[in-house]
Amino acid sequence: MASKIVVFTTLLGCCWCYNIETNGRYIKYIQSPILSIGVERVPDSGPVFPEITPSYFGYDFQLRPGPGQTFSVIAGAPKTSDARRLSSQDGSNSLSTTGDVLTCRSGFPPPSPLCSSIVPQPVSPGDNYGLNVEVGRDSTLHACSPTKEQSCPPVQYSPGFCYRRRRNRAEWEADPRTQELACPPINLDLIFLLDGSESVGPVNFETVKDWTVNVSRSFDIRDGSTRIGVVQYSHLDVDRNGRPLARQRNIVTEIELGAQNNFNDFTRAVEGIKLQAFTTYTAHALNKTVDDFESSPRFGNSSTAKVLILLTDGKSDDQAYLADSANYVRSLGITTFSVGVGDININELRTVATGTDTNERVYFANDFDGLNEVAGKLRAAILSFVLEGEGVFIFPTKACILVCCILALINLQFEYKKPASLSQKVQLRLEADHHTS
Repeated sequence: MASKIVVFTTLLGCCWCYNIETNGRYIKYIQSPILSIGVERVPDSGPVFPEITPSYFGYDFQLRPGPGQTFSVIAGAPKTSDARRLSSQDGSNSLSTTGDVLTCRSGFPPPSPLCSSIVPQPVSPGDNYGLNVEVGRDSTLHACSPTKEQSCPPVQYSPGFCYRRRRNRAEWEADPRTQELACPPINLDLIFLLDGSESVGPVNFETVKDWTVNVSRSFDIRDGSTRIGVVQYSHLDVDRNGRPLARQRNIVTEIELGAQNNFNDFTRAVEGIKLQAFTTYTAHALNKTVDDFESSPRFGNSSTAKVLILLTDGKSDDQAYLADSANYVRSLGITTFSVGVGDININELRTVATGTDTNERVYFANDFDGLNEVAGKLRAAILSFVLEGEGVFIFPTKACILVCCILALINLQFEYKKPASLSQKVQLRLEADHHTS
């Protein structure tokens, strides 16, 4: 009975946090191993500890029963800067601290209260292990890192990682929820609209194709969740009756959306594209991409983002229709990015990207060799945009369409107008009262 009372007293004494001190005659205190580095012994004064940034040893702790009358203290030290090199302690920046989980042995008769690191490996800066430690009924240890990052390049996530360590086991294992963690699927239909005008030139067009492959590399097309297509454009063929976009010879689909589900095959298909080397009918090319997006069986699926990347090096030859065509594309829930090379018309890039006077979703390269510098920024912007859900377009219900049409009839003047002169698309354009006839 006496020994049980001493155990109880010891447990209460452990509630003194950080350097865990007890009033029992068997354990005086349990201290962080960091404090043993550079400790000086002064006669009649006890140890003098060095001035170091605290590791928050004992921020959270649990008792774990051992064999016989032994037990151990499981302590967290979330501000440990590097659990692998205690001598480098500097916990001032939580973004760079690995944190630590330690086991500190004790018992009857007591050994020296030695603490050793048992933090789950591999450990990385910013993990901050030790914020939470638990001991299950079966003595299984549980340690979680709410700040550990999961890399889904170029985006980083902190979904929360938890690990468990069973009794008499030296290895940690991910708990069931952590085992299921994966980079979120990217439901995306992505089309590259490439300027194939004469000003680009054959050598630079090879660079454009390499850039297209480089940007695409961050997207996993193997399972079909992401589908990529390529359209090249230059000249507009005109005849007496008007030639539909589907029959244009120089505004063509080079790679159909989702036709390739193997990146090597996609790369070879891009490498096989030949430069057209004519003019620059950007507005009509935008209308052509709508046909390609609509061909996707997921076009009406609100969970699938639709993204268009325009790359051009010059002024469009159908500039009068560019704003109408760009507005038309965006009205269908297609998010547009513009990339300009060289002495480009900035207003046209803005018109295609957002229709505003800002540089949002607009990127520049001084020459074609500078496209690789743009690639990383563009990939990150597209992934962030898609994963945050901003690129999802929700189609209105029939009731909503009816209400909107009634309100529009009251307040606005309707005009049916083709967004481009020879396009077979008919766009419903709403114009305000200041419309001029």
